[in-house]
Amino acid sequence: MTASCAVFSPGFDAVLLHLHRKAGVWLQFGGHIESADAGARAAARRETGEESGLAELAWLSPLPVDVHRHALAGRFGSCAEHTDIVFAATADPAAATRRSAESAGLAWSALAELPDGIAADLPARLPAIAARARRLARG
Repeated sequence: MTASCAVFSPGFDAVLLHLHRKAGVWLQFGGHIESADAGARAAARRETGEESGLAELAWLSPLPVDVHRHALAGRFGSCAEHTDIVFAATADPAAATRRSAESAGLAWSALAELPDGIAADLPARLPAIAARARRLARG
């Protein structure tokens, strides 16, 4: 089980992604749920902070906006697949970020112009995740 967070701009027209060093693709922030985490959202919060360096996030809901199961390439050792629980937050694109050792890059990307090398399933999934997040933000 993994938990992740899609971080959108307040207008939901851009998403902050990181170039995952091991996977070699652009992804949302996330990782394995650890025993010290108080649940999936806490794991998503921890991973997002570690991987983005963002000090402030506006979490949109205690509930996930997506759940996704996917196979992993051989570079991930003993993990053959993940079930990922996806949460959503917004952040100011002008806020300071810090790339972690797990990332080869960190960048905001317009939803209409996602970067080359993005995980194959994200271009189809991100618009729906952004729409759910936008609905949550409206209350």
